[in-house]
Amino acid sequence: QSSSVPGNTCTEIFQNTPAGHTSTRECNGWADAPNTGWWVIQSIRHTNASNYWGTQIAYGWEDNANAIYQRNVTSNTWSGWTRVDVSSANITELVNNAGFVTTASPPAAASIYLSNNFGGF
Repeated sequence: QSSSVPGNTCTEIFQNTPAGHTSTRECNGWADAPNTGWWVIQSIRHTNASNYWGTQIAYGWEDNANAIYQRNVTSNTWSGWTRVDVSSANITELVNNAGFVTTASPPAAASIYLSNNFGGF
């Protein structure tokens, strides 16, 4: 289920989201948001109601358009916000760090064969 819940910080709206549920709320200028400005915050609570476990996703809006951030909470301890979208602001990071694509060209031996014979599908 998804609903809007009360609160004046990202942490409060997560805490006010019932265990096993998801809530969505907009915010502007909250101290614990990824940065200043407008965000739509989605809080996803684990079903374990004995402590706070889950994740939040912040969707940029207005002055933060097209930015997406995510953070986790484990036993009431929050991680920092991590940017998860691919945009001109972080494309250099994606192509120049170990473990990410470093070239746009496929290997010389790579080939793809597509057939239009779907035989009854």
